[in-house]
Amino acid sequence: MKIYPVSTIISVLVATSLVFSVTAKGKGLSAQEQQFVKKAAAGGLAEVKLSELANDRASNPKVKDFAKQMVTDHTQANNELKPIAESNKVPVPTKLQGESEAAYKRLEKLSGARFDSAYVKVMVSDHDKTVAAFEDASSKVKDPSLKGFVDKTLPVLRQHKEHIHAIEQEMGTGKA
Repeated sequence: MKIYPVSTIISVLVATSLVFSVTAKGKGLSAQEQQFVKKAAAGGLAEVKLSELANDRASNPKVKDFAKQMVTDHTQANNELKPIAESNKVPVPTKLQGESEAAYKRLEKLSGARFDSAYVKVMVSDHDKTVAAFEDASSKVKDPSLKGFVDKTLPVLRQHKEHIHAIEQEMGTGKA
């Protein structure tokens, strides 16, 4: 029987524990992926809440139709993102915060054409930012379930962006 020095045994044990530690951490989401999940969940929640408000306050039929589509599509996306967040222990917001909360408070004071114009501007800005974030995530996300969610959701978001820009142009609320 060969006798190994204690330092060799300790070195092997430390190296082995480091390998297992890295492997275990590799199964979860990276810090960037966790941040993306939080932002995507917050954005999805905002789209639903702001669009529910639009269902009540909008006067333009195209704005109302867009809002209904937002509630449907973003509720579905939120429901698909939720298990990814839960399985990776990423807390997601359950109420509006920050810019989204401020936008909601501004919009709830409006009605009719003024509401329509303000809602469309918020949706244009939100979808421009959201599509950019999802495009960035599509090339960077490594987690298979999150990557699948991003790649499935991105075409829908692009369609929303195109649709809301067309409504904006038709209403004459654009920057041009």
